[in-house]
Amino acid sequence: MKKNFKSGVKTVNIKKNKTVSATIKKLKKKKTYYVRIRCMKKAGKKTIYSKWSSVKKVKIKK
Repeated sequence: MKKNFKSGVKTVNIKKNKTVSATIKKLKKKKTYYVRIRCMKKAGKKTIYSKWSSVKKVKIKK
């Protein structure tokens, strides 16, 4: 819920390449959440991460 992502962070991992959306469960209604994404790839024993996307502001309606 904080724009700087310092606390209260939820993580969703997607394993299939063709997935274009994900649902985050147990969110509070009438609250504003901030969302960002990044890609990751495992190369041997190392995990390579991309840069974070820009932050998107999402308001929960129900």
